[in-house]
Amino acid sequence: MSRDEARKFGKSSSSGSGPRRSGDATESLHVAGLPLGMETEEVKKLLAAHGRIISCKVVASSSGDGKAAALVRFDSFEEAKRAKASLNGTTLPGLERPVTVRFADDGRKGSDGKGGRGFFGAGGIEAVANSFETNGSLPGGKGSPETGSGTQHALYIAGLPPDTANLHLYKLFASFGAIRPKGVHAMLNPDGNCKGIGFVNFLEETSAQAAIMMYNGAVLPDGTTLKVANKQVKGDRDQRNATPKVSGGSAAVGAVPKSAP
Repeated sequence: MSRDEARKFGKSSSSGSGPRRSGDATESLHVAGLPLGMETEEVKKLLAAHGRIISCKVVASSSGDGKAAALVRFDSFEEAKRAKASLNGTTLPGLERPVTVRFADDGRKGSDGKGGRGFFGAGGIEAVANSFETNGSLPGGKGSPETGSGTQHALYIAGLPPDTANLHLYKLFASFGAIRPKGVHAMLNPDGNCKGIGFVNFLEETSAQAAIMMYNGAVLPDGTTLKVANKQVKGDRDQRNATPKVSGGSAAVGAVPKSAP
């Protein structure tokens, strides 16, 4: 089946009860420069006059400029092309600055629908991760229902070796349960060496407690004793005076429990 035949098939199936195709990305536009916090329905109303909108998703910009961007899928490539030509570089009603509109794709199509950088821009996987972390899609991420205070299941770890990095904390703690986005942090000196302190932020309390039971009191090969406890919440005196339990079981590889001879 040729590309033109496939497009005709997709359009005819969209108007009937049959299944829709997943969508040619050339029918989707990336609209950048929107105010942070702008709702999906607001974007759809602004663009509705340019064609039938199939879907719309608003996310925080991955560039960290305090703006939002939208991925808007139209019913056809022709509608998307006309909308891009009409809207790119213009100031939409109610906005203060012009928006930038381009074709969005998985990296194969660009301004002419044939080649480009994709919805998340040219930042690669880091830009993709940042977008998902900031748009509320990930459990425990910014804006998600599970966020809460963000630190209620965070652990404080002390006694870490100087070469500790975020990846090492993730390797040590990830097996106990889900960790929040950007939930591991080794505190570093200006020279890049770890200060001996780190934090791990779990989604579930049971995961945090299991990690405390395993690691708190473990003696490292250099004789340093690890301290792993609930991160103290400012103003919480009870938590400040709490003493975590010490595991009598297995310790980290290369370390022994504090209670071992």
